[in-house]
Amino acid sequence: KCSCECSVERPSIAEMQLPSAVLSPSQSSAGPTDPAMHDDAPAAGSPASTTQGQRFVQWHPQQATLPTTADTQYAQTVDELASRGFTLGALLEFLCLLLERDVMPHFDPDASTTDEVAWCAAVPSSEHGPYARIMTGGKRCYPKCLITHTWGNVFCHTVAAAVADAMEKQYFFHLIPQLRTVRRVRQLMQKIASLPRNRLVQKTYWFCALSINQHTVCCQVMRVCDHGHMLKRGSSEGEACRGNGCSEAIKAGDFVLKCDICSITLCRDCVGKARQVCTCDVAKHPAGNDLCEVDKFDDMMVRLQGVHADFYQTVALDKGGGALKRTWVVAEIAQAQRDKLLQKIETCIPIRLAKAN
Repeated sequence: KCSCECSVERPSIAEMQLPSAVLSPSQSSAGPTDPAMHDDAPAAGSPASTTQGQRFVQWHPQQATLPTTADTQYAQTVDELASRGFTLGALLEFLCLLLERDVMPHFDPDASTTDEVAWCAAVPSSEHGPYARIMTGGKRCYPKCLITHTWGNVFCHTVAAAVADAMEKQYFFHLIPQLRTVRRVRQLMQKIASLPRNRLVQKTYWFCALSINQHTVCCQVMRVCDHGHMLKRGSSEGEACRGNGCSEAIKAGDFVLKCDICSITLCRDCVGKARQVCTCDVAKHPAGNDLCEVDKFDDMMVRLQGVHADFYQTVALDKGGGALKRTWVVAEIAQAQRDKLLQKIETCIPIRLAKAN
């Protein structure tokens, strides 16, 4: 179990004793080389040789050369951002890492959100760069699909949406149970690899939680409790603080940080003393800066459309439809429409969608 004695359990030995590879190197590299994946120059955030990095070797994208046309710092940032795709196989391998619960001991496939996975697993493991670079071995990869999602959605549900997209399904509820244990994920990977379109594990995606270098955004702001669980912003309901030996009564409505797993609340004074997710000294770049990575999605989408004529967008819709209320989601959908991209929507359960006249 997790160190805080919550209900999350680690996989059994039987779950862990699996083949080191689902596909042989010859199977995983079969097919024509994709010109949108290359290693002609070192990529920013390229990882050193690590245990995690070795896990992704068989899922590295095919490599070729692709010249960059960036001639300004702004254009270079856009191109760098666009080159941080990864394969479906790498995404499922990352999920296996989470399910083994060494990287994130409290990971719960039915509850842990993308927000929690990003700050409690990806950022601490990403060596001051985007985690996508670890997934590709430091190589650049210009993906064919942008996954538009909300960070508040269950992470496994967003992964299920990506798998459904690769399998050309319009819903993903039936895939969720197959993502709950390492063994089931491996079996799903074998199933995908055995389909007639046997290169589906090499299908490439862009997913902001893993593709953006969060160390240049706000990694030092995020906090975790003593057990490593993410602290979330909220308002006090009049409870007492339980941080660092403090028991001060908190006025109802005051700003607080809460740990939903440990059921603790930190008062304003204790918030600043909570453990930071990251203490790196990587420079942070606000919106409007040429190096900022969170205000260039529209230009990044244009760049990827220039690389792949068939570049498209998939909207991973959570069960409550909350994604459609998020500003960034709506902005990405609108930009895709302006660019006349193919757009798909992945829902949890089958729904009848209106057809255009």
